[in-house]
Amino acid sequence: MLDDDRPIIGVDVMSVGGRLSDFSYSIAVLRGTTLTSYEHVSLSRLIRILWELRPDIIAIDNIMELGGNKENLIKILELLPPESKIVQVTLINGELIDLRKLVRELGISLEQGKLSPRRTAELLALLAAKGYGTELRVFEDKVKVLVGRSRVPGSGGSSSDRFKRGLRTSVLRVVKEIKEELDREGIDYDVFIRRSKGGIEGALFTIYASRDKVYRIIKPFKKLNVVIKVKPVVHKKALSIFYGENTPERYLIIGVDPGIETGVAVVDLDLNPLKITSSRNLDRDEIIQLILRYGTPVVVSTDKNPPPETVIKLAASLNVKLYVPSKSMSTSEKDALVNDYISIHKVDIKNTHERDALASCIKVYKEFEDKLRQLESKLHEIGLSTVKMQKYKAKVIKGFSVADIIEEVINDYIVKGDLEERHEELVKVIKSLVSEELDKKDRKFVNEIEKVIRERDLLIKRVNELEKQLHDLEGQLHLRSIELNAELAKEREIAELKHRLETVTNYVNKLEMQISESLRALDNFRSYFNYLFTGEYILARKLQKLSMEELVKSSNSLGNIKSREVVLINDVPETVDESVRRALLNLNLRVVTPKELGDDVIMKYFRELNTVIYTCKDYIELNDDLVLLNKHILMNLEGLEDRLKEKERHLNEVNYDKLLNIINEYRSLRNQNITFN
Repeated sequence: MLDDDRPIIGVDVMSVGGRLSDFSYSIAVLRGTTLTSYEHVSLSRLIRILWELRPDIIAIDNIMELGGNKENLIKILELLPPESKIVQVTLINGELIDLRKLVRELGISLEQGKLSPRRTAELLALLAAKGYGTELRVFEDKVKVLVGRSRVPGSGGSSSDRFKRGLRTSVLRVVKEIKEELDREGIDYDVFIRRSKGGIEGALFTIYASRDKVYRIIKPFKKLNVVIKVKPVVHKKALSIFYGENTPERYLIIGVDPGIETGVAVVDLDLNPLKITSSRNLDRDEIIQLILRYGTPVVVSTDKNPPPETVIKLAASLNVKLYVPSKSMSTSEKDALVNDYISIHKVDIKNTHERDALASCIKVYKEFEDKLRQLESKLHEIGLSTVKMQKYKAKVIKGFSVADIIEEVINDYIVKGDLEERHEELVKVIKSLVSEELDKKDRKFVNEIEKVIRERDLLIKRVNELEKQLHDLEGQLHLRSIELNAELAKEREIAELKHRLETVTNYVNKLEMQISESLRALDNFRSYFNYLFTGEYILARKLQKLSMEELVKSSNSLGNIKSREVVLINDVPETVDESVRRALLNLNLRVVTPKELGDDVIMKYFRELNTVIYTCKDYIELNDDLVLLNKHILMNLEGLEDRLKEKERHLNEVNYDKLLNIINEYRSLRNQNITFN
């Protein structure tokens, strides 16, 4: 079903070269009924366009033309958007159909001659939109996710150690998050963790799910300490169909030593080496593909007890027997087995991973060697030879008895040679050759031995289970100890950072308060300058109290006090000493004070000290020495001075009249006294 919101893009190769950078393409973008074409598109530009448009279908003529060879094709496929389907338009029901024939079926007229790459791309998009072609399953339902450090720490110093711990803690946290997310979604996966003395250095997840599903859960990214790489896995089986690869028919013993670097050994049932290799980040499906190139596996073996989880899953995926030694093989045992093998087969063992894998194969063979030789010997004794000896040897390893296998060989031989009349007789002969008569006493003894063996096997199985549980618990304990150490270190760092943050925050708050106060003061001073410029206010000096000390201090700070200057004085006493009296007589000050004074005191200052005092609390204080006074105060001072002068004149007139009356009364009394005398 097509997605109407997403385009269909047809792609055809225009030119090729020795390198992918030499390739160019024609593409056609079909969105609804609108078809847009582009030519000479480089591979890098093509990939960018595909990721920008995220088409529903990428329509092609022949997938093998995209990259020229298998290696280049894999590189291109890994770069495609995960949600885009790849459709080979010319592949229908397993048959390749000529593009022109499909176009004619669609009713589109074609020009004569060879189709240009541009026209081909357009036709591919149109045909894919009509449902032509086959979707190619070029990707496996498997994705590899690599988690590692994004930076490499330096050497030496406590800060370097702290930096390393931080990196490992970050990697551990991301690994845990991915594991939890996959477990929550119920997605199957393998994980290989690379550890160091200080913790986890990195991890490789092999996730068994589709690209689209994995990309919805895990996105590639690179942050300060951690990098996550998400890499799809191309379906090599699908590519082998295009490039014609075949798988030989053999029966195999497989040895695996898993880890970040995994060793794999593949030998046949005669212990002939077929493949001994090792590779970093080799996952379960890649191991399976490697094995199946050489034949059919019969048993998967390991040198460890309990067996690694990857080996258990590998055997289950192949549906074959898992061989686990009764106890983990020692280094000396593995060296002895492998050295003898090398001297005979002249193979090259590059590392301990390959040695361990091969040693487990040899261990399996040694376990069944007697029965395998017995099978060959009995068949030779009977006079039967078979080209399928490997097939029957495989049954020995699978647990069939030698007698049953020989009967099967005979049955196969009878069917093949049409010798049914001799069947019963041959079977009886073979049974007599491979079995001995046992009396009742011996049979009882054998039964007891078998019972003991069964009990032993049960105990071994239980021990293996307990050892596996112990191994898992040890792993969990190790992870928890790493987490705990990381958490403690993190808590210490957090406490230190909190203290530093608190100190810095307090300092910033203090600076912000100072800045705020300075800004308010600046705004105020702007207003004050406007007041002064417009004449609405005047600038006046300020004294705390009326004293000689304050007068001298103000004169030293702002210059000498001028005659009739307006001065604000907070504290005006009712009486002043002689030095202040002399100073005021000469200055004729006009004083503004917030202090309430009686009319008699104000009149006293005016008459005795030539000083006008006006009571007012409305002023703007600039600092300890200066204030701003409203211009109306000047007018009020002048009005007050006029009233005081008028009052003084009136008082003077009253006093003059009283004096005349007194003189007149005195004269009258004097005249009377003279008369009486």
